[in-house]
Amino acid sequence: MRIKIGFLTTHRCDNYGSVLQSFAFQTKLTEWGYEVEIIDYYHKDNTIWGQLISLRKKSPLMKNPFLYALAYIAFGISYINRKRVFNRYRSMNLNLTSQTYHTANEIFDNNPKEDIYCLGSDQTLNGTKELEALDGISGAIKVTYASSFGRDIFSEDELIRMKNYLERYQALSCRESVGLDIMNRMQLNNVNWNIDPALLMTADEWRECGSSKYQRKKYIAVYNLHHDKRIEKLQKLLSKRSGLPVYNICNQWFEFYRYGKFICSPRVEDFLSLLDNAEYIIGDSFHAVAFSILFHKKFLSIVPEYVGCRIESILKLLGLEDRMIDWSSDIDYLSLIGNQIDYERIDNILMQEREKAKKYILSWKELYKNAIDSKM
Repeated sequence: MRIKIGFLTTHRCDNYGSVLQSFAFQTKLTEWGYEVEIIDYYHKDNTIWGQLISLRKKSPLMKNPFLYALAYIAFGISYINRKRVFNRYRSMNLNLTSQTYHTANEIFDNNPKEDIYCLGSDQTLNGTKELEALDGISGAIKVTYASSFGRDIFSEDELIRMKNYLERYQALSCRESVGLDIMNRMQLNNVNWNIDPALLMTADEWRECGSSKYQRKKYIAVYNLHHDKRIEKLQKLLSKRSGLPVYNICNQWFEFYRYGKFICSPRVEDFLSLLDNAEYIIGDSFHAVAFSILFHKKFLSIVPEYVGCRIESILKLLGLEDRMIDWSSDIDYLSLIGNQIDYERIDNILMQEREKAKKYILSWKELYKNAIDSKM
C-alpha cells in the first residue's frame, strides 16, 4: 500500500513558478512511491477582491472611488485572463483534493485524510497562514520540503509564532540558506536545506511538458515581475548589441507599453517554450533563474529589494554569483551575459542535490512506519 501524502503549497497563485513547482513536486513524490494530492487551500487574499483590498490599503490614491473603479476594471480584465490560463493548467496537471479550503477552520472541520502532511515548497513560510492551515490536524505526521521564508527580516514576535507551529513538525526543510539561519534563530534542530521542486526535474523532463511554439526563433526573453525600470534599459541595450528582438513576458494587459514584443499571460506550456528557446534571459523571478539554469541559458538575474535572498541562495549554491545584478556598482553587466557557464559542473551539483532531496523525502516512509508501530 502506498503512503498517502497531501501537500499544501502556493499552487493557487496565478504565477508560473507556483504552478510549475507544484507540478514538479507532485511528479517526483509519485515517482518515488507516494500517493499524492495537493490540498486545495488558498486564502481569500488571493482572490481579486483580496488583491484590491490589499491595494487599497497600500495606496492612498485608492481612497478615490473613481481611481478605485479604474483599478478594478484594469485588474479585473487581467485577473480573468490569468485565471483562465492557470485554471486550465491546474485542472489538467494537478491532482487536487475534492474540497477547496479558504480558512484553517475549514481544514480543521473537514480535513483531507492523509498519512503525511507536507508544507512546501515556495513561500509557505512567508507569514503564518499556511502553518495555521495545517495546525488543526492533530496527531498527524507533518513535514516541510524546501519551504521558503521569501524574505530574511522577521520580527521576534513573528519568529515566536512560527516556532510554535514548526515545533510540531517531525522533519524540516527550507529552500534558502537564509532559511537555515532563521530556523537556527528559532532554535529548531536538524533542518535540511533542499532545492526547489522545479530543479528536481531535468531539462529533458521539462521539455516534454512544454510546447513547441517558440522553436526556431531567436530572441531575448525578459520576465520583469517587479516592474524594475532599470531592466527596461538593460534589455534595450542587449537588444541593440545582439540584434535580437525582446519578448517581454507580462502578467497585466496594461503593460502593453513595455519595450519589445508584448506577450501577456501565455499558457504555462508556452512559458516553458519561451525560456527554453531564448538566446538570452533577463529576469527578476526565482523560477526564471531556475529555468535559465536548467535550460543552460546565458542569463542575468536581477535581485529584487527585500526578497532577493531566494535568488542569491541558488546562485551561490551553484557558483553563479556573477549572474546576479544588485545595481550596487557600475559594472557593465551586459559584458557578463555572454560569458560561458560551465553547465557540466552545475548539472553535477544539481544531480547531487536531487539525490539529497530524494533521500530526505524517502526518510518520511520511516517516520510513517514508526508512527504505525507506536500505535500497536
